[in-house]
Amino acid sequence: MSVVIAAFNAERWIRETIKSVLSQTYKDFELIVVDDGSNDATGRIVQEFGDKIRYFYQINLGQPAARNVGIRAARGQYIAFIDADDLWLPSKLDCQLKLIDQTGSAWAYCDAHIFDMETQTVRWTTSQIYTLVEGDVLRPLLLNSFIASPTPLIRRDVFKTVGYFDESVDRRIGEDWNMWLRIASRYPVVCLREPLAIVRSHSASMIRKMDLDNALSSRLLIINDAVERNPGRLQDLKRQALSRAYVESGKYALARGRHAEARQMFVQAIKHSPVRFPAWFCYVVSFLPRPLINRFRKLRRRINRQGKIRLTV
Repeated sequence: MSVVIAAFNAERWIRETIKSVLSQTYKDFELIVVDDGSNDATGRIVQEFGDKIRYFYQINLGQPAARNVGIRAARGQYIAFIDADDLWLPSKLDCQLKLIDQTGSAWAYCDAHIFDMETQTVRWTTSQIYTLVEGDVLRPLLLNSFIASPTPLIRRDVFKTVGYFDESVDRRIGEDWNMWLRIASRYPVVCLREPLAIVRSHSASMIRKMDLDNALSSRLLIINDAVERNPGRLQDLKRQALSRAYVESGKYALARGRHAEARQMFVQAIKHSPVRFPAWFCYVVSFLPRPLINRFRKLRRRINRQGKIRLTV
């Protein structure tokens, strides 16, 4: 088995990430770190672990390119990815490999905690926001990106069939969702319904720093690509998927206080799917003062954490 970490300026987090991988109860794996042109102490920290890690350095080409270097270098039958700021629980690889052995599946994923570094609390788990599906997941996956980045374990020969991560600049945001869609179009997946990974959310994480316009553009391109690859299976979901993309982008704009921009996105969502209640609801919410919106978001998180209702749009 091979574990691939793509890292860029990750000196604050990568030591803990590496330790969480090396602490796995399953021991028969190699750990590959691809340094994507870091100019901080990332490389020095990685090399402190000596021959426990295979270390590669490249000029800054983006996370998809770094992951592809890791895939090409991998020697194991299976490949798992973890971002340089995320964590695994000790039994993650062991449990997933056993599930794959039992089912004969080409890949598996698991639930994950979303951990807020600022408040030092778990904001939610993936399963509190989305329904975790297994088997043929292509259609639900087009509507919701419910496979968290550090959770899949994938048979290496799958990449010979579906190809590597897309390194196109206009598809770098959401490149993992893009890959999971491509794999899901060919292979059913199994799900381990335990949160065995931790996604650490912080001010420097990609989702916090992302440019909203670029993120929306990338998401729309990924949806269109998926539908073009599988028109018979996905064409009827295209408008709904595009509507959800605009809603998600609008929610990020609202969270940043950009109400007018958010409303424009919600209007586009309504145009693509006029009968969807969440788009209309978000449009109305966008007219509320920001303190009231923040109170609503806190209430929604509390409800999600209690697992009483899923507020998926």
